[in-house]
Amino acid sequence: MSRYTFNEDGTLNIVEFANDEINGDCEEKTKPVLTSGSWEKNSNGKYRLITTYTDNQQSYTDNDIPDVFEITNNNNTLKIGYDDNEIINGKQLKNYYTEFIRIQ
Repeated sequence: MSRYTFNEDGTLNIVEFANDEINGDCEEKTKPVLTSGSWEKNSNGKYRLITTYTDNQQSYTDNDIPDVFEITNNNNTLKIGYDDNEIINGKQLKNYYTEFIRIQ
């Protein structure tokens, strides 16, 4: 249910949902809270996503170029992915991605 809206002026609106680990429901994410976002296409044709989150009154900014940024399915599907070396539940992640389907 998460939604990314890429505006023509370079701003980015994100509404994130996540599974509640206790009851399994899909709920809007409240921490960390997105406080601002933008996007840009670099001269080399790659997209950069700049997002600032606030959690417990501290802010941090991600300004990564995704390892995967694919638009497919007649411009109706967006896949954003990153290489990763994080360990979750004792398992090593190598990469992860999120796929979005255009609704408008």
